Amino acid sequence: MRSRLRVGVLAATAAGALALTAAPASAVTTPWQRPPSLGFTHCELGKSHAAFPEVKLSRCVTSGGGSVRAVVEVFNRSGSPVTVSAQVRTAWGSNADCAVATFAPGAGHSCPGAVVDHDPSPKPLPRGTFTVNGITDHY
Repeated sequence: MRSRLRVGVLAATAAGALALTAAPASAVTTPWQRPPSLGFTHCELGKSHAAFPEVKLSRCVTSGGGSVRAVVEVFNRSGSPVTVSAQVRTAWGSNADCAVATFAPGAGHSCPGAVVDHDPSPKPLPRGTFTVNGITDHY
């Protein structure tokens, strides 16, 4: 009986460790870059980070050439450098994990999700997390 319990505990521990290390299949790691080159861009006004109000994130959807993608744009309007990362999540597959990067004062960069085939229905703006200097906020 004790042997079966030990085997069960080991199996559960191994399964849990595997589940924690698995990466989401629908997100790609993306470096920060200049705003995207796709044609139309629909963005909301920038949302301030809860702990760093001078660092703002805008959620966007771009389309062109028969494809569409979600994009987040971050602007550092503070007087000092900040370390930033983000996650882009949509229900329609344009996801990304935005790499950790340092933004100089006044800098702005974007992080695009994956390009997906264009769907004529309206696309809601992405959701996700926005981390500045190690403090995570949700958008």
